[in-house]
Amino acid sequence: MKKFNFKIKNVKLAFVILIILCLALVFAYYYFVLNDSIYRDNYANQMIGISDNNENTIFSIQKVVLYSNANAIDNSKDQSLSDVSICQYSDLGISIDNSQSSSELTDENTVKQLYIDNIVMTSKLDKGIISINYNIGGITMDRIAVISDIHSNLEALKAVIKDIKKRGITKIYCLGDIISKGTHSKECIEIIKKECEVIIQGNCDYYFSKDFADEELLSKDETEQKRISWNKSKLSDEEILFLQSLPFCHEIYISGSLVRFYHATPKANNIPVINLDSIQTKYEMFLPSERTVSQEKADVVIYGHIHHPYLDKLYNRTLINCGSVGNSFDVIRNDDKDANNLETTKANYLVIEGEIGKREYGDSISFNFVKVPYDFNKELEENVDNIEKESYEYEIKHGMYRDMNKINEGYIKRGIDVDKI
Repeated sequence: MKKFNFKIKNVKLAFVILIILCLALVFAYYYFVLNDSIYRDNYANQMIGISDNNENTIFSIQKVVLYSNANAIDNSKDQSLSDVSICQYSDLGISIDNSQSSSELTDENTVKQLYIDNIVMTSKLDKGIISINYNIGGITMDRIAVISDIHSNLEALKAVIKDIKKRGITKIYCLGDIISKGTHSKECIEIIKKECEVIIQGNCDYYFSKDFADEELLSKDETEQKRISWNKSKLSDEEILFLQSLPFCHEIYISGSLVRFYHATPKANNIPVINLDSIQTKYEMFLPSERTVSQEKADVVIYGHIHHPYLDKLYNRTLINCGSVGNSFDVIRNDDKDANNLETTKANYLVIEGEIGKREYGDSISFNFVKVPYDFNKELEENVDNIEKESYEYEIKHGMYRDMNKINEGYIKRGIDVDKI
C-alpha cells in the first residue's frame, strides 16, 4: 500500500511539473514572439501615422540588394577538414529615390544619413561559434546605365542588360539605333521598351522607320533599296510608330552638372564626331540648338553613333561617347599595332554615378566604361536571313567598320595623314 501511495505522489508531482513547463512555454512564446510582433505592429502603426500627417512622400526605397560570397580555410595540419574556418562576406545595398518627392529638394525632404542597427546573424551550426562584423557606409548615389547602338544584336543586348542588373542599377538610358544591321529588331525593341527609362531616337531608328516617297526611294541604288526594304520588313506598324515618335534629346542635372544626352550631335542624329576631331567641333557639341531640351550650354554631353567609347575634357566640360552595345568597332587600325580583337568587340556601355536632379555642386559624379563579353557566334548563327550577313559578321568579329575607305576619307577631310596611322 505504501508502494502504491508513493507512485501516486510521483504522478502528481510530474503533473505539477508539466503544468509549470507549459506555463513557462506560454510565457516564453508571449515574451519572445507575440511581444515582438506587437512591438512591430505598434511601430508600423506609428510610421503609418507619421506618413498620414505628411502630404508628400519624403523618399522611397527602390531596391535592397544583398551581395554575398564565402571563403573556407582548412586549418588542420593533415588537411582532414577537422578544423575549418568559414567566412561569409556580405554587402547590403539600399537604393533610395527622393528625386520625385518634390519639385525642389530641401533639408526637410532629402535623406542625409541612413542608419541600420540591430544587425543579427543566426545559424544552426552543430559546432563552432558565430561572430559578425559590420560596417555601415553612407547612402549609395544614383546610378544610370547608358547604352546605345544595339543594331538588333540580341545576344549583346541581353548580356548588357544582365550585367546592368547584376550591378543593381535600375535606371537605363538608351541613346538610339536600336535597329538595323542585325536581324533581331523586334526582340531588341521589346527589351528596350521594357527596360529603359529614357529612349532617344538614333539615325537608323529614324531612317528605317520613315515613309519614303517613291521618287526618293527610286533615287537610291539597288543595294540601299534592298537594305531599306529588309529592315522595314522586320518591323510592325506599331514598332514603326514607336521609332518615329522617339525624342531627339534628354537633359538632367547630376551633382550640379547639366548633362545632355543625344545620339550624334545637338543638331542632327547622323553626323559623326570622333575623338580625333578639332577642338572647335568638340566644343560645339556642348552648345544648344532648336532641338535640345534647353538653351543652356551643357556641362557634360553623352552621345553614341560612332560606336567608339571615349572621354575628353575641354573648357571645363566633359564629352563622352558611351560606345556601342551591338556593333562596337575601332577606326584606328593597323595590323602590326592592333591588340586582340576582343578588346574592341565586346558590348560597351557607360555607368554614371551622382546625385540626380541636384543643381548645386557639392556631390561627386563619376563615369565608368564597361565592356561585356557575349556569344557573337550564337548571334551570327541566328542571322540566317540577313541580306548583309558577310559584312555584318566582319564587323562583329573584327571590330572594324565594313567600309574603311569611307573612314579614311573622313580622316583626310580632317587633315589626318592616314599613312601615319
